Amino acid sequence: MFDQVFAKVKELAESYATPYTSIANGAMPTENGLAMYPGPGYQTEQYLDRGAEYSASIVLNGKHSNLKTLLTALSSIHTGLTRMTDYPKTDDWQILSIETSTSPNYIGREESGSRQWLYGSILTVRFYIKGV
Repeated sequence: MFDQVFAKVKELAESYATPYTSIANGAMPTENGLAMYPGPGYQTEQYLDRGAEYSASIVLNGKHSNLKTLLTALSSIHTGLTRMTDYPKTDDWQILSIETSTSPNYIGREESGSRQWLYGSILTVRFYIKGV
């Protein structure tokens, strides 16, 4: 179910990613692209029904030749996800909150070709997985 939660967060992020149309899986985005991957997480609560609450990191990295385009998209994703008031749920799991752990920050700049700016950020997703 962890994969389903990650896929849903990625889908939600793509809805705020304009002008980007998709987000790749992985750490390093392609030229003028975005990429996400699930980072470490931990269980925060265990319940008598064997259900549990979790907190997990999702890393969001972006690369673009135009710094304003990149920062606007990353900011829009973080703002959109953290301001949501109704999070997705299924019969098996429910997202409780999405928060910014690390705001978009400078990682580097490619020196060759189109001189892509590279920025990274981290989201924290709290979610509940139902017990049996």
